[in-house]
Amino acid sequence: MTDLYYIEDDPAIAGTVKEYLEQRDFTVTICTTLARAKLALKRHVPSLVLLDFYMPDGHGDSLCRSLRSNWKDLPIIMLTVRGDSRDIVSGFEDGADDYVVKPFELEVLHSRIRALLRRAGNVGSRYIHGSRHCCADPPIRLCKNSPAPGSRSTRIEGVFTALAMKPKSL
Repeated sequence: MTDLYYIEDDPAIAGTVKEYLEQRDFTVTICTTLARAKLALKRHVPSLVLLDFYMPDGHGDSLCRSLRSNWKDLPIIMLTVRGDSRDIVSGFEDGADDYVVKPFELEVLHSRIRALLRRAGNVGSRYIHGSRHCCADPPIRLCKNSPAPGSRSTRIEGVFTALAMKPKSL
């Protein structure tokens, strides 16, 4: 199942989209405020974010910019009533990958989500617990048992680890 966050304050729209997508093997988490979305993102990065513009505690464009600066590859679809061409251009400039104007057809939204995911892959699985660090390149913390100068191995959190003489030479 592919997970996504839908940041939407209208329960009727959120419920309809959630029900439709969950019937198509998505796990949908609804965040009714930007603050709740930020908290959810600290715990887990989803495969995709659907983002409304008008939220009770601010505008979605600020969260979109934050998402893009923290998770460069995370697919974001703005899903909003703001359909003026300037709003759409602004949404893309803020970091959205796609922009869908309400009202919309659920089948079209589903197709756009699938197309984005096809290009991006499962981006959410590349991040650890909402951090910006990629799973393939996690931060390394050396403790008091750090290797002696010139040593080519050490133990990191109990695991024997080889060290390279030059960066990227392993």
